[in-house]
Amino acid sequence: MKHYFDKKTSLTISMWDFSWLMCGHSGGGFQDLAGCVEQAAERGYNTLRVDVFPHLYLGGEHTFKGTVTRPRILSWGNVTASGGHTVDVRRKVVELSDLCRKHGIWLGLDTWQSEAILRASGKISLGEEEAAARNIANAWVEAIPALRDDGVLERAVWLAPLNEVPLFLGQNLEAVRVSDTKDRHEGMTEWHSDLPELDAIFKKINFW
Repeated sequence: MKHYFDKKTSLTISMWDFSWLMCGHSGGGFQDLAGCVEQAAERGYNTLRVDVFPHLYLGGEHTFKGTVTRPRILSWGNVTASGGHTVDVRRKVVELSDLCRKHGIWLGLDTWQSEAILRASGKISLGEEEAAARNIANAWVEAIPALRDDGVLERAVWLAPLNEVPLFLGQNLEAVRVSDTKDRHEGMTEWHSDLPELDAIFKKINFW
């Protein structure tokens, strides 16, 4: 396992994605943020992979919409508070950073928010790919100085401008949608079990 730069420390990573912030409401999985960080440290994790919502970092309070009906099975980022969850993104990221500093935990700074940053309806027209990518980069360019001033960067072991690029950006590109089927599926693999009846279940769970 590779060590983190000059720290001679292997990273043990727990992925909290965007749920850590969106599910911080009463009854949510991260309602007790301090307790969650403490428990992560007790379990041996020294790094949390989180979305820091760069496009919202400087915007004050933001409300994440709640689910109309509570899902039978909770998924990532499900806001189960009927009125939604209002939070000051910058304040909560700083709070998380301070808690991690207290427990000797690092942060992997990510974002999954391509459509939110682009404020697009799910399609990037032909010829607009570079401009769209620059919009994502600019969200970080604007947020990074504040992340540095707030002491968040001091806890960071990486910064990923956009997570899972082939999925979260590629699915919005018109160039991909109109491309040849063979090119569009380049690099994709399929999984098949020894029990064919399990395939349908697997594909339903992992619909992407």
